[in-house]
Amino acid sequence: MNLRVDAIGLAVVSAAMLLASQSAGVSEPVGKQATGNQLSAKQKAQLTQLPIPIVAPTYLPPGFRLVSASGEKGQYANGDDDSGYSLVYQGANNTCIKLSSSKDGPRGKWQQLVETKFGAVKVFVQTRNHNRFVYSFIPLKGNPALSSGGHLPNPNSRGEWQRCNPISMEDYLRVLKSLDVVK
Repeated sequence: MNLRVDAIGLAVVSAAMLLASQSAGVSEPVGKQATGNQLSAKQKAQLTQLPIPIVAPTYLPPGFRLVSASGEKGQYANGDDDSGYSLVYQGANNTCIKLSSSKDGPRGKWQQLVETKFGAVKVFVQTRNHNRFVYSFIPLKGNPALSSGGHLPNPNSRGEWQRCNPISMEDYLRVLKSLDVVK
């Protein structure tokens, strides 16, 4: 996320805010089926301080674990909100699910329309550089996006990304339908 700050530094930034992809406090799945969003009480408390709703899954496919949770509170010089967050989950066979606020919007042809507790949501499937990914935008403030496949942060190096595989469409739809606001 890019935070825009004017020359006088009028942007409000909570530098200590949040959770920078630390292994401490990151949950491990219990047994074969991980349920819930896996956020610790501390992570939930920090994320819910943001002025945007935090959306997370209540269902995760078997073996998935939270590998990164981060957020940042910010404000443009003109006073508009620039807060954002990211939750990254990883599963077997290098599969991933990501939920994050987004400045982007849907592009391309959508594959299907799915009813969620937030209303009808379009599911997009794209392939870029032989890498398939699935994504949807949730109609809430902060424009949260759920994606699977594409890339995720490489835990062994700072700032680098590694490819990850999408989960099955059946699991993706189940995760999408399970999304809820973190309280």
